[in-house]
Amino acid sequence: MSMCNHSPSMSNHFSFLEMGQQLFENRFDIQSCSVDMSGGKGESFVLPNLKLKVLIEAIRLALEIVYDERFVTFSYGGRVNMGRHTAIRYLKNSVENPSWWFVVSFNRREFDEPHQPVVIHFRYPLRVIKS
Repeated sequence: MSMCNHSPSMSNHFSFLEMGQQLFENRFDIQSCSVDMSGGKGESFVLPNLKLKVLIEAIRLALEIVYDERFVTFSYGGRVNMGRHTAIRYLKNSVENPSWWFVVSFNRREFDEPHQPVVIHFRYPLRVIKS
């Protein structure tokens, strides 16, 4: 049985759980989910069905989060000029007069020396948090 059903009545319906399991087990058959139209010169043109289009879109969304430079300012990790310090600085400068506060703890080994204290001011307490 093919992993992709090409019958007209089932082409719009498939199980996300089954597709996820196939991907996890490396059983997802891309070729069975597309129509190959050979051009005669060894080139091919692939027409993906709905199941393959969903997979391609999911991959695009996951990669966009990592590589899109316009992603939200307070995201960090592996992004150009978006380290942990930038995330904390953004939160400190952009959150005005909140009625809540939180404590941030840093792993000393994760940051370069010297360790600068991070000051986060909220409406009630002024907390100096050191690594």
